[in-house]
Amino acid sequence: MNAGTNILVIDAGNTRIKLALLEGDRLAQAFDIDTDSFRSVPLAGILTERFKQRPDAAILASVVRGAAEVLRDAVSEAYGIELVVARPDMPIGVSVGVPNPDGVGIDRLLTAGETFSRYKSALVVISCGTAITVDVVSAEGVYLGGTISPGLKTAAWSLSARTSLLPEVELQGGAISNVPDSTIPAIQVGITVGTAGAIDRLIRELALRAGIESYQVILTGGDSRRIGPILECDHRIEDDLVLKGLGRTFSRLKGPPGG
Repeated sequence: MNAGTNILVIDAGNTRIKLALLEGDRLAQAFDIDTDSFRSVPLAGILTERFKQRPDAAILASVVRGAAEVLRDAVSEAYGIELVVARPDMPIGVSVGVPNPDGVGIDRLLTAGETFSRYKSALVVISCGTAITVDVVSAEGVYLGGTISPGLKTAAWSLSARTSLLPEVELQGGAISNVPDSTIPAIQVGITVGTAGAIDRLIRELALRAGIESYQVILTGGDSRRIGPILECDHRIEDDLVLKGLGRTFSRLKGPPGG
């Protein structure tokens, strides 16, 4: 990324919209808002209040219907600059080897691209948020696809919403030492340990299906530190991969190749 270039990076996800100013390679002044509220809050005013320094450019990844249009207007009003919307055909850091790249969430592709840019090896990348995605990247930097399953909070909510008597519980992380003997710990252990077990199985299964014997496992997302300690597989945790991937993608678009 060009030194001295300040880029507003925005990740519009299903639960939160994360915004940060990328100063060189450093994320600064990051904050987020509820995705449910983006149509009803004064986004332009929030931007100028939070980021008093005018960014040189802005780029967005969105998996939320209608968010790109609203955020484009807000960025234009706040700073008079164009908001670039990331697409799979941009230099995101990986080649997309699936039949319909537009059908894959751009957040998954940016996460895969940023991770491959760092590790330059075959990867299984797990994003732990509203949904849990497990994606595979070959040693040659080709995104091969992956799986989508409910995130921890989504699973907890669905049990409460779709049953008559089960409560929505606050999930706990870390090792569980006893057999659950009442409803709340039964849900907590069932979701957290069950999800960790599913992830461990998916990692092995997807790597086998891809014909990849040697690979690194990377976790990211808001629940990565809750799930990480109860995974059996060796792994590393990386933060803010979508935001950093947006910055790197913009740098590739506007500058010389590399990175």
